[in-house]
Amino acid sequence: MIWRLILTFVAAPIAGWSFYHYHYMGKDTADGKRPATVVEPLMLPAFVVMVVVISLVWGQMWRSGGLATALGFTFLGLFLQISLYFLVLLCLMPLLRRHISAQACATLWILPNLMYVMTYARFAGMKPLFLLPIPGPKGQKMLALIWLAGFGGTLLWQLGSHFRFRRSLLKGARPVERVEIRNLYARARGRCEQKYAIPLLVSHEVQTPVTVGCFRSTAVMVLPKEDYTEEELTLIFRHEFQHIQQADMRTKVFLAFCAAMCWFNPLMWIARKKASEDLELSCDEEVLKGAGETVRRRYAELLLRTAGDSRGFSTCLSAGANSLRYRLKNVVAPNRRTSGTLCVVLAVAALFMGTRVFAFAEPVGTVKELIFSRYPEGAAVDGINISGDWNGIRGIRDIYGWREEELMDYIGSLRVRRLYCDEYSTDDNEEGKGLFIDMETVLLEEYGEVQNGLEVRNYLNLSDGLLEANIPYDGNGNPLPYLLIDQIDWDYVESLTLLNWDKTLP
Repeated sequence: MIWRLILTFVAAPIAGWSFYHYHYMGKDTADGKRPATVVEPLMLPAFVVMVVVISLVWGQMWRSGGLATALGFTFLGLFLQISLYFLVLLCLMPLLRRHISAQACATLWILPNLMYVMTYARFAGMKPLFLLPIPGPKGQKMLALIWLAGFGGTLLWQLGSHFRFRRSLLKGARPVERVEIRNLYARARGRCEQKYAIPLLVSHEVQTPVTVGCFRSTAVMVLPKEDYTEEELTLIFRHEFQHIQQADMRTKVFLAFCAAMCWFNPLMWIARKKASEDLELSCDEEVLKGAGETVRRRYAELLLRTAGDSRGFSTCLSAGANSLRYRLKNVVAPNRRTSGTLCVVLAVAALFMGTRVFAFAEPVGTVKELIFSRYPEGAAVDGINISGDWNGIRGIRDIYGWREEELMDYIGSLRVRRLYCDEYSTDDNEEGKGLFIDMETVLLEEYGEVQNGLEVRNYLNLSDGLLEANIPYDGNGNPLPYLLIDQIDWDYVESLTLLNWDKTLP
């Protein structure tokens, strides 16, 4: 818990300062500082892809199912948290739009990219708040295949839609030849401090100015075949360069990735649409900052006249009529709003503090069914340690003798649920009794005691409410936590063990 608090109190203020610095310090002044994003929009998708690729190249994922399972549940919990975050944003966004800047609203949608920091952070002693039921291993494989098919199909469909739109957009496009337009474009680029020139084209295929392409090498700005005034072209270029500065095309890739990961969740698709609207509102806000009523009215007329289409990972001046009414209202009669820096800080804090709030639990079964059945034949108890208060003596002690058959039969009868989480603790096991059972492993080729040059052990660690089982040949690098449904009868366990040499077992 302490590490989560430290990360939260470091990351949240930095994110808030970065947002305020990028958008409200040095803007429209002599130093000409250009805006930027608080976090790279593709950070989390790139991290997920990198981890999966490294796992595949390494090969450990396919040699055993442990790594693949751990990886799958890590990302499942992450994207459930992002879904919950987007759901809260959907509910709060009408209120937020009235009171904080459009820049802050747009920034809130990309903050989950910071969660790559927390993906593999381990929090010892952390107890998840919610246990979500999942099926057993066979059901998990079936659901994983269904999800993978949906994810792959959704992602390919979105990519295909983007490239089809780009191809149709550029099919008849030609470079702009009018010198006065190129000069206006160059001045707008210089004002926005765009170091690299983006090709400026004109096409009959578009009804509204469009920028397509996620990176400098692929970005293209396309104008309709229409005569614009110098003032209108200035507003158009400022709007599109604002999209480029904010990396809005890459933000749309991030939103598409989240929608593909949670393709079965309709709220994710609604959130994606609302986020796109906030990207447009944030550009309107920046373009019209400090503008008078006359400029605002001309900008509103421009939006009405150039309403068109924006598909794939592209941005445009005016896309569709669904959000146009709200945009026009904000353009003509903007309300006074706060910067929204505090909301950015609180959102980052909520994301970081909400890490690992979910854990997944399989159906109830006995220790014999879920654990002992996976031990190699012939495995026996090699040693036992106790901790806590036993027979009036507190501490950690070795057990010198035990009635193995009765002890293992009793432990095997306890009901448990397999948990999928990095760490788990219960309220009762900090000061209570504990039992550590070291298992002897039969030296079979597939169940060797030495793996990759390292000696491994099989063991059980029992305490009130929790059982940990280390089963290295099962493909898991860490002990597996199991939630104990039954209470342990410690008096009975004590009767089956020999604590001191001067005692004999009954």
